Amino acid sequence: MKKVGLIVVVLFFSVNLVYGDVFITELADPNNDATARYIELYNSGVSSVDFSEGSSWRIDKYTNASASVSQTLNLTGTIPAGGFYIIATGTNDGHFLSVYGVSANQFDGAYDNVAGSNGDDNLELYNGSGTLVDQFGVPGEDGTGTTHEFEDGRAERKGTVTTGNTTWDVNEWNIDNDSGGGDGPQDAPDDFDPAQWIGAATPTITLSTTSLNNFTYVFGNGPSSEQSFTAEGSDLSADISITSPTNYQISTGTGGSFVATNPITLTQSGGTVNSTTIYVRLKAGLSVNSYNNENISATSSGATSKTVSCSGAVTGTTPVEPSIGDLIISEIVGDDADGNASNDNGFMEIYNNTSSTISLNNIQARYYNSNPGPVSGTYDLSGYIEAGGYMVLTQNNTGFNSEYSFDADFAAGGSFYFNGGDDGVDIYLTTSKAEVLDEFNDNGDDGTPFIWDDSKDYERTSTSAGNTLDSWTAVSSTGTPGAENGHTLPVTLSTFTAQYINSKPTLYWSTKSEYDNIGWFIYRNITEDFTSADKITGMIEGHGTTTQQQDYIYTDIGELQTEQTYYYWLESVDYGGTVHHYNMVAHVTIPDPNDPGQQVVPPTAYNVSADPSPFSQSTRISFALTQSGMVDLSIYNVKGELVKTYSTTAVTADEIVEFEWNGKDDAGKILSNGVYLYAVKVNGKDYATKRMILMR
Repeated sequence: MKKVGLIVVVLFFSVNLVYGDVFITELADPNNDATARYIELYNSGVSSVDFSEGSSWRIDKYTNASASVSQTLNLTGTIPAGGFYIIATGTNDGHFLSVYGVSANQFDGAYDNVAGSNGDDNLELYNGSGTLVDQFGVPGEDGTGTTHEFEDGRAERKGTVTTGNTTWDVNEWNIDNDSGGGDGPQDAPDDFDPAQWIGAATPTITLSTTSLNNFTYVFGNGPSSEQSFTAEGSDLSADISITSPTNYQISTGTGGSFVATNPITLTQSGGTVNSTTIYVRLKAGLSVNSYNNENISATSSGATSKTVSCSGAVTGTTPVEPSIGDLIISEIVGDDADGNASNDNGFMEIYNNTSSTISLNNIQARYYNSNPGPVSGTYDLSGYIEAGGYMVLTQNNTGFNSEYSFDADFAAGGSFYFNGGDDGVDIYLTTSKAEVLDEFNDNGDDGTPFIWDDSKDYERTSTSAGNTLDSWTAVSSTGTPGAENGHTLPVTLSTFTAQYINSKPTLYWSTKSEYDNIGWFIYRNITEDFTSADKITGMIEGHGTTTQQQDYIYTDIGELQTEQTYYYWLESVDYGGTVHHYNMVAHVTIPDPNDPGQQVVPPTAYNVSADPSPFSQSTRISFALTQSGMVDLSIYNVKGELVKTYSTTAVTADEIVEFEWNGKDDAGKILSNGVYLYAVKVNGKDYATKRMILMR
């Protein structure tokens, strides 16, 4: 019996929790439209109420002076915590919506039914257990001329009321009527506010900040470091939903526990969300650009939405589409180099032979099984390859990892055998250029292939065409995937361009490294055919052996024809007397000086800035050119003394170029705090001089 008694008590308490929070907040009898009458209910509790629970909620109407119930309306639907429930006259939402601009929740047919009181009737609200929970007026008393008359007007609950009252109390109400009470007759829609009430608790979202700034990372090294804000809520009727913008990620975890989640739901309890930390970062994989004023949104039903504006940037150089000579197949290892041909771990290594990050998104690796013949297998590369970086493609990453203890960048599958003989592979640009960027073996139907041994490692020894065995050295090794090979290329050429500057073709080239390089010769032709090109220079001195970037400039002073395109090639010679040719081709068209349409407009620099300034450790000086050109950067102290110079650099149109300065001079000496000037020259002419501040 004790157990039964306990159960009864618990059930009774539960019923009170569900039923005790709904009461009447407005009765409407518009002076100008009897068909726009309504009753408004409000739920001041923290839980929604289902009107179908128990024996069903109801409203009883006592017409005029009737002491017995005249009409009853059973309620349906659900009223949310902190929300409203509108019962309107009519059979559908058409008229009510057109008058007030909001939808009713339930309809009561004729305009003189329960929801259509004409202002002198009395109402009682009962919960699902049949208990009276609220009352308007006095049953048995005609409302005309009394304190509860709202004919042609309205009755609105005062904002201080928080629950229903089973006894009529005029002090809980503001009443307007056509007998002179309150503000007199009330017209729809302007004098009414269905689904609003002065006493309703206002759901509130609070965020600790409105903006987070300076998210950043260098291209390819995302995501950014995290920043954070806190979110909390009060008087809520629903959970808080936090949504991230396109280029940012949010999480409730930090560091290794950061799991990008969108949206994040903060669950309310009793109308409250306790302060919760939200971590934010600029997501990985974005291109070089600014990502400013992107809003994180925090929303909850009935609450004013709040936002956190996020701003940041990805710096560096946007990957470019490669040309012939930019990507080199630097190593081929057969699948039997480890003594086990069944491992399928042969590989191809690709090297970025430039000073720019290169996109791989339109590049395809193609395999030729038994040359001469057609392509037998293809694999689409993706992502990007850093300047001077490597990418590795294998057949099977399981076998590859077993030998090298890491995964290759690409696993191309069964059609990439690397099993020697007359097989070959190339890398192919699939855009409209449709050209082979580099190859191993003389591939295709018209090829004359060489024979290679799949138990060997073939290392590139020349940037000349890879379709001849002369460009390769076979060694007994399992190779060095993703790293520099044992046979260093004599010269790693990064850039080779031609521009028309000061009425002459000016050639610029840059090397990432050099090995035993005596010097250079330049060849020129009016067609893109190196075999018939003319050597136009004596030897231009090289830099021997160096791992530092080296830059070269040469001006072609020959007699050249206007409106003619000229093509240029480089040739280097090492100390052993070996001549090396390069796939990069530079070209320039000589304009007609008498044709205004062909006049060369000098490039200008824009967006010249040093960021940050002031700085303590280092700053980035950046700008871009309207057209391709040569740029020089020099740094001076306030006395006008030159303290730092940067090598002449070729820049393409609209390419963002950055120079980092660490506050040291050319000798590596740490300079004192103060104002410094940085001067930009374009094609040898002064363009801009600006200030920056070093402050350690």
